Amino acid sequence: MNKRQFSITALLNQLSLNSVETFQQQVLKLAIPENYFERETRREPLFEKIADRVYAFRYGFNRALILDTGAGLAIVDSFNRNLCEALQKELNYYFPQISVEWLFYSHYHLDHVRGGKVLSPHNVFAHEKCLSYWKDLNSPDVLMPTQTICGDQILQLGQLEVHLLDLGLSHSDTLYAFYLSQQRVLYAPDAGFVNAVPPFGFPDFYHPGYIRALNRLIELDFDEFVPSHLDRGSKEDLINFRDFMVEVRNRSETALAERNYTATSGKIIKDIFDEVYPALKEKYGHWHGFDSMAFPLFLRQVGGVYLGH
Repeated sequence: MNKRQFSITALLNQLSLNSVETFQQQVLKLAIPENYFERETRREPLFEKIADRVYAFRYGFNRALILDTGAGLAIVDSFNRNLCEALQKELNYYFPQISVEWLFYSHYHLDHVRGGKVLSPHNVFAHEKCLSYWKDLNSPDVLMPTQTICGDQILQLGQLEVHLLDLGLSHSDTLYAFYLSQQRVLYAPDAGFVNAVPPFGFPDFYHPGYIRALNRLIELDFDEFVPSHLDRGSKEDLINFRDFMVEVRNRSETALAERNYTATSGKIIKDIFDEVYPALKEKYGHWHGFDSMAFPLFLRQVGGVYLGH
């Protein structure tokens, strides 16, 4: 038994692990972050006023939009049953005897659309493409829409004018942002984060379309930027997030171009990471989730450059 084998054996014994395979499994588990979502789940639920007749409800990692239209309530995104049950209690307290007239789904992704039955909305709106996705996914906890829409919409909901902006193929091809021009509020589910790296490497997005969508939103005149996840902020925060996503992509593409767009070598990908990571760490290392989610995002962007998405 050589010295290296003895060292591994001693370490396995010290950690009460019975094999190198078990040791490797434990090392891999260390890469799974336990401080990204947990920060949010430790926070108390928060019902807050954003602007006149515009409210938000943060519950764990998620944030729904609530509009007091004067002709009933409008909710954007139900997320899940637990959030809806907690939200219904808040609505009973702040808006007694006022029913939920409209429920809007921002896009088809299941983490945004479950549990809506709890709110008993009279009308449910979703992009017309959502139906085929939900059929494929066999989603019994999604309250089906009473009306489907596509393209941009301007709806007069009681006393509020709400612009529904169809963001095209970006983060799915069913994504809507919700803009209240008079209140200067933008609710943009999954279209931006405030000083945070998105989770899981942001696996479901088409980069060129996503940046087009962000640029379109940035051109709007608003003060309050209300994301569907993590902290809320300002227009400047959305600009900073756009710049971050562009920088990660550009640095990845430049590094791949120098290697003739070869991404089928583990060593090459490691070399690209060593080249890209330091500048991003220096500039964005203070953002929430940078240490836990920067590497998945890097892999997603390198893969996107290589594959064309």
